[in-house]
Amino acid sequence: MAETPAQLSPPQDLPQQAAVFPPLPPTTRGYNFHIHGTCKGERRIVYGNSTQVIIRSLDDPAGSKIFTAHKAKVNVARFSPNGEWVASGDDAGQVLVWNARTKQVKNFTFASRRVLDIAWSGDGKKIIAAGAGEGKRAHVFRWDSTNSIGDITAHGDTILSCDFRPCTPERIVTCAEDKQVNFYPAPGFKFQKSFRQHKNFPNCIRYSPDGSRFASVGSDKQIFIFDGESGDKIKDLKSANGHTGSIFSCSWSPDGTRLMTASPDGSVRIWNVDSGDVEKVIPVGKGTQGQQLACFWMEDGTMLSAELSGAINILDENNTDGPVKVLQGHQQAVEAVAADPTSGRIWSAGDDGRVVEWESKTGDSSLVAGDVHMGKAVKCLGVSCDGKKLYSAGEDGNLRAAIVGDGSTPTKYEFKAVSVSGMPTCMAVSTTDPELVVVGTKGPKLVVARNGKADATVDLGFEPLSVAMTPDNSEIAVGGNDNKVHIFSVNGLAETATITKHTAEVTAVGYSVDGQFLATGDANRYIYVWSRAQGWEKPLNTGWRFHAAKITAAQWNPDGVRLATSSSDMRVIVWAKANEGKS
Repeated sequence: MAETPAQLSPPQDLPQQAAVFPPLPPTTRGYNFHIHGTCKGERRIVYGNSTQVIIRSLDDPAGSKIFTAHKAKVNVARFSPNGEWVASGDDAGQVLVWNARTKQVKNFTFASRRVLDIAWSGDGKKIIAAGAGEGKRAHVFRWDSTNSIGDITAHGDTILSCDFRPCTPERIVTCAEDKQVNFYPAPGFKFQKSFRQHKNFPNCIRYSPDGSRFASVGSDKQIFIFDGESGDKIKDLKSANGHTGSIFSCSWSPDGTRLMTASPDGSVRIWNVDSGDVEKVIPVGKGTQGQQLACFWMEDGTMLSAELSGAINILDENNTDGPVKVLQGHQQAVEAVAADPTSGRIWSAGDDGRVVEWESKTGDSSLVAGDVHMGKAVKCLGVSCDGKKLYSAGEDGNLRAAIVGDGSTPTKYEFKAVSVSGMPTCMAVSTTDPELVVVGTKGPKLVVARNGKADATVDLGFEPLSVAMTPDNSEIAVGGNDNKVHIFSVNGLAETATITKHTAEVTAVGYSVDGQFLATGDANRYIYVWSRAQGWEKPLNTGWRFHAAKITAAQWNPDGVRLATSSSDMRVIVWAKANEGKS
């Protein structure tokens, strides 16, 4: 009978999280989104990704926070004026108000069928959330209550953007797919007037920091400036040097004299609001993925834009050559990670077809250059033992190698690829031979690649789900969907032993550094440790089952004593005396 948590003493030295490398905002071509930031305490930006809200530090890129209380896709998040709170809205119409540091929820309410934008009042006591809905498209409420304190009516279609005047007398402004800009004064925030000169969707509406003016920008390339208190139009901004495409986003300079705009034409422009001239044009992105969908001008003058690729660009108005820094990451699920302990670099890859390089100490990120896997999902990653090559296997059915950069040159993929004849499911890189890699595929096959070519291939009677190789490169352990661990010799790929203890798919295998012990984990949460001295016949333990979901990886410490396992339960457990079969 396997050991259960009630029968075992839990490991005492659980690993502590040292850093978070956050995802990028998800994007859709032809649609903008909103990004927000604060300089209170430290420079932070906030945005959604799937059901998460990401607080990303610009001063400490690895010191980001993830808020996970939403149950639907998060479309917008915004800091309170003091930077202590966040209001976030999702596809189910729910708005959560929560503490930016503790992540404790203070309040929640439903604003519309789908929330697309949020704004706080200048005193931080009131919130408007707006978006899509058949009848109710917006909700104005106190930050600590769900009671309505406004009546946002008179729009006939989805509200795309909203904002609060940051001073008294308070005002709310909105713009919608009905091409209207609406004005709602306090008290009561009831509809007073509508502006109808946009010829296409007005995508974003924002008040200046002092509340004296507000601007609306649209897909018609038009920019209108209004009086902040009366809501009357003051002027429109037109220039021969204006955007050549739709305008998706705008943000005011801290002194309220200039307006930053972002466009799918790949540029950010800075307008002098008084003269109506374009002062600066900053070319940011190239091609389709470089379309600029959002922008934000922070209180300290830091300028940000976000593009269709999800990349977040840090801009300097005095540098019109392009971004001074680009924050990279993933927009979709991460499928694989690899690390080089010598250089401190980490690589990640996933369903978005990207491979991202991270500096573990600083959190700085960059994309690995070159033809990754023709844009298809990357399923496996590994670093050569000398740290000079990064191997990856992707849905294009190929094993590829990138030459790791030395600091002065970027990490970049080589042109050649090795076909592995199927969808890769697992991969192991030799810890002693930098040119030796083993890949398992859905073929089902096991492919040994050496020196840039397929050296040997064997057809399997099961689908390989996990693979590991001994340090002397003589043996391969393969976990299968047949609930077994198959041991192969590298030379000839002959099966030499089979472990049949598991009762579920074997999803993790790992050899100790001396090759004398093998750890195996399965989809039913069990972990076993095996000894070569006993011929892999009987496990040293009777089955550890502390994880709450399937085991995803098993890696030994260089001391050959401790074992780390990870799981779909989002936990890592370190087993202190794994070589003795003790937890």
